[in-house]
Amino acid sequence: MAGRNDAALPLLEEALTLTKRIGLKQSEAGALIDLAEGYLAAGRTDEAQRTVAEGLALAQAQGERGNETTALRILADIAAAAEPLDVADAEEAYRRARASAEALRMSPEAARCQLGLGRMLDRAGRREDARCALAVAAAEFETMQMSA
Repeated sequence: MAGRNDAALPLLEEALTLTKRIGLKQSEAGALIDLAEGYLAAGRTDEAQRTVAEGLALAQAQGERGNETTALRILADIAAAAEPLDVADAEEAYRRARASAEALRMSPEAARCQLGLGRMLDRAGRREDARCALAVAAAEFETMQMSA
């Protein structure tokens, strides 16, 4: 559903509702985090921030380190989308998320952190730093035979 937020968001919201209704506590953090990413893609940053914070807290409480790592990356993406941009805050958020991904050997998530960092640095006008970060991300995606 890439690029189809109008169709994706209601489905993500319904998935969360069903997860809660059925009582699938072990899936709730992931559903919250997926919904937060959808909100962010739709430009609904306040809802993304609130939802990912809830998902992160639940993931941490349940020891779901993979979901925690994804939530940290989404928090970094939110920081990178902020107006005005606080480069130091966004950069630190990406580094924290990437360190978590690397510790868990979540290579795709680590590459997504690097991609987000590169895009944020480009937005901040730090072209050379952005170029380096994006080159690393591209190499990582290529190694995994993935596209960004």
